[in-house]
Amino acid sequence: MKNGAEITEAEFRNLAQEVFKRIDRGFGGIDPDVAECEWSQGALVIQFAGGSRTVLSMQPAVRQIWIAMGAKGRAYHFNWNLDARVWVDPDHAAKAAGGGAELFDIFREHMRELTGLDFDLK
Repeated sequence: MKNGAEITEAEFRNLAQEVFKRIDRGFGGIDPDVAECEWSQGALVIQFAGGSRTVLSMQPAVRQIWIAMGAKGRAYHFNWNLDARVWVDPDHAAKAAGGGAELFDIFREHMRELTGLDFDLK
């Protein structure tokens, strides 16, 4: 399995920006009183009604996307899987085609738990 360490920094940034844009677009239909997404210093910060925050950030040095979930006290470190063409965290049990927990699956589940909504990531 090839991983994201084998891509250039420019490729990494393009792939990561697509993830961030896709998630940001998903907030178009979400009531800001439930959850609100904003860009802050190159990261996506999501503020939930209960005061919890989730932060998505790029880590170019290691070619990863990190997600810190304040409500769960948990963080994920996603690598780009070149074979499966998905972002996966190999350290978490939910297995995707890419050999780990897939970023969008984890994010949808997180949103559902905190808001009760099915989050659209088309």
